[in-house]
Amino acid sequence: MNQGAELLLDKPTILLKDENVKFDLEQTLNKAMDCFYCNGYHATSVESLTKAMGVNEKELIAAFGDKHALFEAVLASYSYAIISEIVGRLEEAVNPLDAIRSILRDVVSLTLEDTNNYGCMVTNSAIEFGGKDQVIAEAVNRTFSNIEDGFCRALSRAHDNGQLDRSKDARSLARFLVSTIQGIRVIGQATSDPVALGDIADTAIRCLE
Repeated sequence: MNQGAELLLDKPTILLKDENVKFDLEQTLNKAMDCFYCNGYHATSVESLTKAMGVNEKELIAAFGDKHALFEAVLASYSYAIISEIVGRLEEAVNPLDAIRSILRDVVSLTLEDTNNYGCMVTNSAIEFGGKDQVIAEAVNRTFSNIEDGFCRALSRAHDNGQLDRSKDARSLARFLVSTIQGIRVIGQATSDPVALGDIADTAIRCLE
């Protein structure tokens, strides 16, 4: 991760192939997101997408081109929301370590509330495509790298204000935190044990001490 990753701090611009197609883009993407979220990319049919989105196949193709392009748009929208939430909290925090602790605990809470075991769409995409789709792999890498950079900046601030010992490398810790969050989301699809998930978060938190 973090090899010249493009920053995604600005909301992605979704360009429709046919600008004459008339529908609420954000609402339509959210409906498509629900489909992909529930079933994954490969198990989601164009028919199920058009039904959920309230458009016909001709309109879907005219707007996005194909199912893959629609998924790219959905993943970009989802990734932006995740990055904005995590990086935004880190950037605004007076105490960066407290913000990191809070984020880790909130990830556990979010995972336990995910009773349908949908997990994280970015992580799910990484697993489903397995690096075989370069476009999706790059999108996933950009997302993880942006979150990693956010953690790294927060940890560097903790170095500067004396909260974090400088012997603890900010970049290495940032990568560890990203992996911890994704691990919680994946393991949470197999268990809803709050103690097990809490132990993972608490162990990561102790690494900040």
